[in-house]
Amino acid sequence: MKFERAKSLFLEEFESFMDTEINANVKKVTKNWYKVEIDPNGYYSIPWVCENGKLPLFVFPIKNNDDCSQTVLSCIKYKHASYKFESLAVFRDIDDNIKKRNRNQCIDEVNKLFSNFSSKNREDAEEYILTHV
Repeated sequence: MKFERAKSLFLEEFESFMDTEINANVKKVTKNWYKVEIDPNGYYSIPWVCENGKLPLFVFPIKNNDDCSQTVLSCIKYKHASYKFESLAVFRDIDDNIKKRNRNQCIDEVNKLFSNFSSKNREDAEEYILTHV
């Protein structure tokens, strides 16, 4: 039961992480971002974009297979439009309900992945974000 509760809190914990640790240290953090010229309807919106003077960093929290697929599609959409960006995906748990095919596509499309949001990976994700924006 405790494990199921922790899994259900992933998005809340991730949002808190972005709002506190990241937003306090990055010039611009935008939630549910999309570039109108590339994606006028917002079908490929990016959950979080961090900007600090370098390439924008697309940040994807992935809780399930659908999120994984959407991450891949969003990255491909922006790459095909020749939009320059870096990307980071943080899985709730890469082994939980993520199909191998989707996981492999995500590995191919995203610059940096963390298999879960453990306290160590949380610290590493923060360091990655702060050094790549």
